[in-house]
Amino acid sequence: MTKKKKEAKKKQRVIKLKEIKVRPKTDEGDLQTKCNQIKHFTKEGDKVKVSVFFKGRERAHLEIGTKVIERMKTILGEEVSIEKDVAFEGNTLSMILQPPKKK
Repeated sequence: MTKKKKEAKKKQRVIKLKEIKVRPKTDEGDLQTKCNQIKHFTKEGDKVKVSVFFKGRERAHLEIGTKVIERMKTILGEEVSIEKDVAFEGNTLSMILQPPKKK
């Protein structure tokens, strides 16, 4: 029994939740870099939480944050799948991405 348990434990993969934070005013080059990080994390098998953080008057313009998230979705394309779509929590817009499902 203990041998079977040890063997099963060796084959396990712990999935971590990484977080990428961006702001509504994040430029294109920085978004590309963040998306490259997301691709790297998902290739390793980890999940990624993308957070767009709003400060002060930025909260009045949530559409800018949604544009940032939509832009990231188009950059990432089919390389990731969305586990939890965009949701507004406190001062942040967030979504959770995971590695693509194998067909």
